[in-house]
Amino acid sequence: MLHYGQDDLTSLRKESILNNYVVKIKPGKYSLIVPLGAKATLRLKNEKLEKLPRGVYALRVTDISGVYWECEIVKSE
Repeated sequence: MLHYGQDDLTSLRKESILNNYVVKIKPGKYSLIVPLGAKATLRLKNEKLEKLPRGVYALRVTDISGVYWECEIVKSE
């Protein structure tokens, strides 16, 4: 399992966040700031991610309130 905590998220470089809409996602004091209606692509560089074998993985994003969203990611290469 790979875990990105609040320190990891607050230290993301702005170049790692590609905002798709006018409402922007950005690193904040405690975590990422994700306003309603925001959508972005995050580039999370980590050696563990690069070495994952082909397969199906789960990505879970947890809000500060404890609510979370999950999606399935398929690595085919």
